Amino acid sequence: MSDGGYEVCILKGDNWQLVRMFDEREKDAAIAEANHLFKSGERAVCVIWSKNDSVIYTKAQEGKAVKQNDVMANLSGKRKANLYEDKKVVKHVPKGATARQPAAAHQPAEQDAAPAFTLHYMILSGGVGLSILLFPFLALFGASAATAAGFTVFGLIVSGVTAYLLYMQNQSDEQSVKPGTKQYKDNLFKAKAAIARVFNEGRKARWSDEAGAMVGDTHFGLLLYLIGTSKTLAALYNLPEDELKNEVATMMSGLSLMPASIHRSWSLMPEYNAYPRYAAMIQRGEGAGQRLFAAPMGDTGIVKAMELWDEFDSIAAPDQRVGAILFTDIVSFTRSHQEYGDAWMKDVVHAHNEIVRGAIASYQGKEVKHTGDGIMCAFSSVGKAVKAAMAMHKGIDLFDVSMPDRAFNLRIGISAGEPVYMDGDMFGTPVNMAARVLPNAGAREIAVAEDVPPQLAGEGYTFEALPERELKGFEGLHSVFLLKWEEPLKTAEPENVPAQEVQNAPNEDEAPKVAEVQI
Repeated sequence: MSDGGYEVCILKGDNWQLVRMFDEREKDAAIAEANHLFKSGERAVCVIWSKNDSVIYTKAQEGKAVKQNDVMANLSGKRKANLYEDKKVVKHVPKGATARQPAAAHQPAEQDAAPAFTLHYMILSGGVGLSILLFPFLALFGASAATAAGFTVFGLIVSGVTAYLLYMQNQSDEQSVKPGTKQYKDNLFKAKAAIARVFNEGRKARWSDEAGAMVGDTHFGLLLYLIGTSKTLAALYNLPEDELKNEVATMMSGLSLMPASIHRSWSLMPEYNAYPRYAAMIQRGEGAGQRLFAAPMGDTGIVKAMELWDEFDSIAAPDQRVGAILFTDIVSFTRSHQEYGDAWMKDVVHAHNEIVRGAIASYQGKEVKHTGDGIMCAFSSVGKAVKAAMAMHKGIDLFDVSMPDRAFNLRIGISAGEPVYMDGDMFGTPVNMAARVLPNAGAREIAVAEDVPPQLAGEGYTFEALPERELKGFEGLHSVFLLKWEEPLKTAEPENVPAQEVQNAPNEDEAPKVAEVQI
């Protein structure tokens, strides 16, 4: 008798009804039954894993959302404690359904008895025999007793070591969990059940019925936690990571994440671990995997982890946060490249990369990606981003003095806020805002979003407030500021270098006067 299994339920009117029951080895059959019922005309179906009351599969007609909380609340009191003691107890048998035959007695996938003579025994016995015969054979051909004894001992040692190594390899193979065996299926089932518990509890903790989604970026925090949990469970249960990766992808795809993006997340673990907030969530997930391996019905820890995910900014050290996004852009890069050729382009891009990356490193930033004629990077604070931006401009000033035939100008855009990091890139409002304020900067200028100056209050910076303007992708009018930094170095005008143009900058004839703001 099993102490848990799968329940197939259908929605009748406003009530959920139990229609079929399957034991713990019949997950695929339960899902197939649910699909059959849905194709037969049922409005909504679901499959429940009874050990932790989690909904593992749902399907509904368009416009009908199946929510676990609603299902379990509706079924409360209708399910019998001895549900799996008698699989004939069925509240409703759908039209066209066939009775299920009792499962055949389990047949072991492999023979329990090992052969009497395995390879290591054969090598050991053969080696011993040959070594013993070697002594009289060598003596027959005139070898001394000491020489013959030495070769005999050497043969015994070689055969013994070889047999031992083969024995250990055989033991390792026997202990491994091979696909298709009962042990493999049991381990896979336990791991998937643990992952389902984490997912359902995490989703429930941060789900918004009003929005029809998880709150904020908690869905990404849940994904990172599940990655840590699944990797640990795969290692402890001796399972391929792909098995659990597919399970996580199936679950998370219901939260509007693309399965391909979820799969790529596994390969981005080194990059995720570079961000303390993400690394902490992965580590908590790994801890959950260890706990759930030792005690499958123990605490998943996901609810507390979600609280810490939300509170990271208030509890993390200042240098552990991502507080600002910065974009650089080489002014008039395309036109200058066309006019001065590949040699100019290669030298300028190389100089830009060296100077910008040096400033990023000096202020503990992180390069996110190269945009071709610029770099996107992140800093733990707005202050560090601004100082890095000024260092970039000063570095390029020095380069222009030393290499006048390769002189170029840079413009920089900065915004404040923490982005979402995924697929090796950063997304979200701070990233979009920094990209939109960038075109408002001219050569050797730093444009900042309206949320930057307040964070630098009292630090002595001066900003020029540009007239409010529309920014693509953002509603309404927004303020953009230009940071007034150190006066430029006195440099000679480079020979044969074109005047720098600023694409997307306001027309000089139309640009109104700006207001100076002291912060």
